[in-house]
Amino acid sequence: MTEKIWDFIEKKKFIIFFVIITVFAMYARISMIEFVSGDFYACLEPWFNELKANGGLSALKLDIGNYNLPYITILALLTYLPVHPIVSIKMVSIVCDFICALAAMKIVYIVFKENKNKDFLALIVYGIILFLPTVLLNSACWGQADSIYVAFIMLSIVALLEEKYLKSFVF
Repeated sequence: MTEKIWDFIEKKKFIIFFVIITVFAMYARISMIEFVSGDFYACLEPWFNELKANGGLSALKLDIGNYNLPYITILALLTYLPVHPIVSIKMVSIVCDFICALAAMKIVYIVFKENKNKDFLALIVYGIILFLPTVLLNSACWGQADSIYVAFIMLSIVALLEEKYLKSFVF
């Protein structure tokens, strides 16, 4: 019986470790999701409330906030969700944290395609990105947009390495 269990673990170790890293990374983020930073009080919440009060997407014609239009558009879209603003704003950044980590894994697979340890290297990179204090705090604690921009940069690099130049340019 125990031999079957160890065989199963050996065969599925990549998936097992991937899931463990993902669960702990999500737990770390969820534990910080209700923290409210000064930036949220001073900027994000007032921008969100002004967008919501003026019709969400139709409020884009107004001069709201000092971030670029794509980010303000994301905020405008979030006003339609029946979720507290802090949760919806942070969830966008949190999802982008995982996109960054997955894109980094893909980069490892492309760069180290001949390396027999590429699965191990990819998992390490995935875990490092998800648990870097700057990544974790920026999205889950402070609700900052850094991972949104970085996710598109990472996806652009993946497409570039795959020689999909138009896709890279679009990202």
